Amino acid sequence: MRLASRATIIAFGIICTLVLLGTSVTAPASAAEEDEIDRQAVKDLHDSLEEARATGIEINGDISEQALVDDYKSGTLEAQAKPDGCSTPKALDKTEAKKWNKVFLKSCNSHDKCYSKGSSKDRKTCDSDFLTSMRVTCGFRKDRTRCDVVAQTYYNMVRAFGKDHYKGSGKNN
Repeated sequence: MRLASRATIIAFGIICTLVLLGTSVTAPASAAEEDEIDRQAVKDLHDSLEEARATGIEINGDISEQALVDDYKSGTLEAQAKPDGCSTPKALDKTEAKKWNKVFLKSCNSHDKCYSKGSSKDRKTCDSDFLTSMRVTCGFRKDRTRCDVVAQTYYNMVRAFGKDHYKGSGKNN
């Protein structure tokens, strides 16, 4: 009887150890997934959406930092790595998005090419060039202030969520 209870205690101890090891092995993996999202970039995106709303640009829904991350994880915010136009934050009103996507079409397509397999530019350079290109476009518009706010929002979106979509041979920074 005594031998059986020792065996039970040892078996229970082994099971507990395995459960604990399993938990400690899986916890860092999910934490690593969280680390893939640049929280400062998400905050910057949130701030630029707030600024866009304050300038009169139609913004819909929850634009909290967590809502933006949840939208991205659910696939609602989609980015492409081929020249197919602009990918926009879900919160940007569809009418507004259509307008700004036309305005920034050339910039978005160039950015998509920069993210593609044939590119050797670093991701940060692609994103910086994207913002510069959009700002140049804004410089020719009567609504330059609003245009600059939207350009900053598009830039902040690619900084926050572009990492998984970059396929170039440069640094994915």
